[in-house]
Amino acid sequence: MAIAPIPSPSEVATRKRILEAAQHLFAAQGYEATTTRDLAQAAGVAEGTLFRHFAAKKAILIALMRQGWRQLLEDLLDELSGLSDRRALSTWLQHHWRASGQHRELLRICLLELQFHPELRSLFETEVLTTMEEVLEAFCQTAIAQGLYRNLPCRTLARLLLNLFLLVEILPLSPLANDDSEAQIACLAEVIEHGLVLS
Repeated sequence: MAIAPIPSPSEVATRKRILEAAQHLFAAQGYEATTTRDLAQAAGVAEGTLFRHFAAKKAILIALMRQGWRQLLEDLLDELSGLSDRRALSTWLQHHWRASGQHRELLRICLLELQFHPELRSLFETEVLTTMEEVLEAFCQTAIAQGLYRNLPCRTLARLLLNLFLLVEILPLSPLANDDSEAQIACLAEVIEHGLVLS
């Protein structure tokens, strides 16, 4: 089995420029409407250079999504590892909503393209959702063991939290999002921490 050569710094920089151009163009005009010529021009490379780095335009989309998903997972792990008190979950939810702006273009691409590309949906489910569920389940087990949260089924709780995570990611893209989106997230965090029904 041959070992792949280590890319040079200029190859790494070129690949990065291509992915940055793809993220911007796919978000602005859609994957289908973006040509390889558009990508090459925006990245400042020849069209043939695209194909030296990626086998096809779809490979660029997959690489872009994998890179973004990896960053989202790293952010999630970093955020959860630093939280250990009663307000940990609501604090994380509010912080994550504020930070989601940096991922907005990528999220728009993901949400649109997952509908049209079954292989991307499959990758998202296996590489992202499963990992996120495992991370959140471990977080819940730890919080329950420390007496911070009620003893609820961790798998179910992890899935609920994952859905909240996705809601927080999607909310800024919603046509219903407005100036009080941050207030909505704060209210959701309050409900998580204290419940909705008065005792």
